[in-house]
Amino acid sequence: MTEFKKNLEDSIRQNFDPDNICSMYLEVHQEVFFHKNPTYLCDSFKKSKFFKFLWELLGKECFERHPTRIIMEEWLLDAGKKTVQEKIFENLKSLPGFTQFELKHDDKRSTVYFGINLFASIGQLRQFESSVLQDWVIIVNTPVGKFQIN
Repeated sequence: MTEFKKNLEDSIRQNFDPDNICSMYLEVHQEVFFHKNPTYLCDSFKKSKFFKFLWELLGKECFERHPTRIIMEEWLLDAGKKTVQEKIFENLKSLPGFTQFELKHDDKRSTVYFGINLFASIGQLRQFESSVLQDWVIIVNTPVGKFQIN
């Protein structure tokens, strides 16, 4: 186990009360060739693994009543012939805490950024391996202040 993983797991399991609330932020980016491609934003979303990182967290039983998961599950009820990622991408801009922006390099290439801010408790995070949480920036709110653990 690497030193980073050990420190993260120790912080989550031992140093904080299970009821402490965490602000969690995930940001991923994907370079994309957008010239003559009207679906480049959706394509970059699929390639970025943003949905994979998000669902690794929200897909667990301890998050079954999380507002973000409930909203996303409602979207999937009427997905029709679209893939899960296409349906989620179609509605993401209305998801609280979600951000998307792009940086165009020239007339053919762009980097698209996707980000989301969520809240969870330390008790929920204790159920995860550090490999799931290492891509997230986690800030714990405690009675004595805020601590960034990742």
